[in-house]
Amino acid sequence: MPAWEAQEETAPYHRSGIRSDPNRPDDAEYIVRLVGQVIQVSVETVKIVANLPESYAE
Repeated sequence: MPAWEAQEETAPYHRSGIRSDPNRPDDAEYIVRLVGQVIQVSVETVKIVANLPESYAE
């Protein structure tokens, strides 16, 4: 696991006992892919907005 990867403390939700664990010890590249997906969606959104007709800017 990369040293820079943020690790989040996990604890079961007090009402249901369900543990939500965002850490992925089984997949060391998970965070890298996740960041890449966020960047890709952001770039595509900028392209879409840039191609909107001027009437949407009013």
